[in-house]
Amino acid sequence: MLWSADFSPEILLQDEEPLRIKAREYPEAKKAFAQYRLKVISGSVVGASGVILLNHSLGSISPRKPHQWAVTGIGAGLVTAGLFITKGAKKKRQEAKDIVKEKKSVAFQWQPNGLKITF
Repeated sequence: MLWSADFSPEILLQDEEPLRIKAREYPEAKKAFAQYRLKVISGSVVGASGVILLNHSLGSISPRKPHQWAVTGIGAGLVTAGLFITKGAKKKRQEAKDIVKEKKSVAFQWQPNGLKITF
């Protein structure tokens, strides 16, 4: 295997806490993260219901009876609405990350295997 000179592997930090745990300490970050979760869940539910309706309407196309294009349009509309709902979720997550990063300070925690210093 050949390695180029400009290859710099990233170090993955396995011990880093998830954002939902970091945001608990700061009320503004907690609120922004809660809004992120609400947008993601609601957008996923609306989009999934649209996909189910779309699959059902397109799967029932038959040469013997006319197709109900209104139902297909509603399914496509639900999928689009789900995408628009989840679109704003990224901004809320980034807002929570920025708040945590801005307000985070040096902290010392005693753990069973030693002292943990967080910045």
